[in-house]
Amino acid sequence: MSTWRPRLLSGVLTCLACIVDRTGKPSIVFDCIYHSSLKSRALKDPAFKTFLIELAFQRIEASYAVPLARQIGTPNIKAKGTLAPRTVQIPASLFPAGHPARAEAKSKKKLVEVLEAPPESAPAKPKGILKKGGGTADAPVQKDAESAVRAPPPIAKSPELSWSRNALTDGLQIILAVPELTHSHIPTATLDVEPRRLLLSIPPLYALDLDLDLSDTQIRDVPRLSSPSVDQALMLKRQRDLDVGNARAEWRVAEGRLIVHV
Repeated sequence: MSTWRPRLLSGVLTCLACIVDRTGKPSIVFDCIYHSSLKSRALKDPAFKTFLIELAFQRIEASYAVPLARQIGTPNIKAKGTLAPRTVQIPASLFPAGHPARAEAKSKKKLVEVLEAPPESAPAKPKGILKKGGGTADAPVQKDAESAVRAPPPIAKSPELSWSRNALTDGLQIILAVPELTHSHIPTATLDVEPRRLLLSIPPLYALDLDLDLSDTQIRDVPRLSSPSVDQALMLKRQRDLDVGNARAEWRVAEGRLIVHV
């Protein structure tokens, strides 16, 4: 009996697409991408194929908080709508030991490097346009230069907050709107989930410290949290504790959203 590595069974779920089928009926389509090595066994083993379909159903239910019926139909068509080409980025750590992808990842330049601070030196005194009479001609220019150097960094914004609950699995999904997020920000981002607290830092764009043990008045006073987000936080506060052990995050950069499953 063949042994299938769990990493090969981790299907990648794409965003939903609204299409019209051949009969003119509107349809919602999801693509769940599996490793190509699973295709031959799925064609020979109906039970294994049903197992892969069930995994896809579970991914959709967990991502969109909707229960799906298990009445599966298999029409004689290649795909529902146009089957667009897909490209999936897979972390090098998921490849088996000795795979060329791992060696290639090690040879690439690191995303984050520790650089030594340059030696401190006295700032050059800016030259004035007036001749020195009483020694005060350069003072205003020097003061302006110092104030420019000491300008405070931009203040990170609080992301818009919403949440939903899966009535079937009792799973909570916390949705954070991060429209300015790019792939380059993810390596420096930090996300911490506690039973009654959620902390997010995406410098220099976003920052959030949501403590659900605070009183309603204190939550309303959380800095830079909008009124709609406050209302969502107060409702989330009255739900169960966050499931730290099974917590996972989806960084949906294209959608400008971070979804935390707890």
